Amino acid sequence: MTTEIEKKLSDETAKIFTRFEEIKKENKDYTDALVKAESDKLADVITKNLEKLQKIDLLEKAINRQSDFLKNSETNQDDLETKAKIEEFFKNGGKKEICVLERKDLRTDSNPDGGYLVRPQFSTQIITKIFESSPVRQYADVETIGTNELVLDIDDNETGYEWVGEGSLGSDTTTPQIGQLSIKVHKIATKPRISNEALEDPIRNLESWLQGKVVEKFARAEATSFISGNGITRPKGILTYSNWASAGVYEREKLEQIASGSSGAFTIDGLINIQNSLLEQFQSNAIWMMNRSSFGSILKLNSANSYHFLSLQPSSQKQGMIELSLLGKPVVYASDIPIPAGNALSAIYGDFRAGYKIVDRVGINILRDPYSVDGFVVYKTYKRVGGAVQNYQALKIQKLG
Repeated sequence: MTTEIEKKLSDETAKIFTRFEEIKKENKDYTDALVKAESDKLADVITKNLEKLQKIDLLEKAINRQSDFLKNSETNQDDLETKAKIEEFFKNGGKKEICVLERKDLRTDSNPDGGYLVRPQFSTQIITKIFESSPVRQYADVETIGTNELVLDIDDNETGYEWVGEGSLGSDTTTPQIGQLSIKVHKIATKPRISNEALEDPIRNLESWLQGKVVEKFARAEATSFISGNGITRPKGILTYSNWASAGVYEREKLEQIASGSSGAFTIDGLINIQNSLLEQFQSNAIWMMNRSSFGSILKLNSANSYHFLSLQPSSQKQGMIELSLLGKPVVYASDIPIPAGNALSAIYGDFRAGYKIVDRVGINILRDPYSVDGFVVYKTYKRVGGAVQNYQALKIQKLG
């Protein structure tokens, strides 16, 4: 096709060039304006034809390069389709739009193809794991002191007496003795750290977030100690006190344990016995504190009229929350109290405000230290807190045995 076009243009150019020579011979002086105009016109036509020949030559070279490429490619279906579309394009003189052989779309599911351009939106909310704890502080007697120890006087003794007849002075009687209870504060500490770069380029306030995590961890740690602490390096827990030697016989530094009557299980009689063992003076503010597994096992107790008698169903609604009750008294969940098992101490009943004392030394102290560790800011955080039973009659423990 290109050879035919080239021959046709060459013939026309040759004819025009011959005519141009004839005009020059017929007009040797070459001064007439009309002759000069005709000559210029013929020269312009020759120039345009030569330009067309050059374009055809370039197009032919491009086609040859494409043909060589297709010849060197593997003969497969894709190559044949590509070759056919290119030939169709050139046969139509480039007037028909070439078909799309390959197309790249922007998409969000591929980072290089556009995913990087779509930025996620970060929420101000952090999804936080819930850690179970024991809300002893909420119900206990809390006092803040300015030293490292709180000393309480214990008045748990009484004077002796006797009946005497008229005119008789009687004999000497015993005089009550005063005891003392010392509650020392213990230190709980942590030293988390954040790199300087993390503090400089955060998407949220890392210092505030870290402080909140420390406060929460301290609260859970001390709550565990209020239940099971050894009293040496941490507060003394309620369940670490020894049992009274004899049922109903008061002993200082000990708490009475009421047996449930069944190994590893709650019983209706055991629950009634522990509630009735508490003196009337403490009944008005008394609550049950136990693991939720324990309360679940109590709900499964079966006997005649047991549910009605024990008042196990939710009894009231307070601020949108259902308040559970057992024998007419509120039930508070505490994850640090053992679940039902043989001889486990699985429930506490009593007046916690009268029975347990928590001592705080000021509060949580945070020292921001950017010097100790290169490249990091260390948050030296500690709190001093103590705790112990202050009234040995106000709390009773249910032992599953």
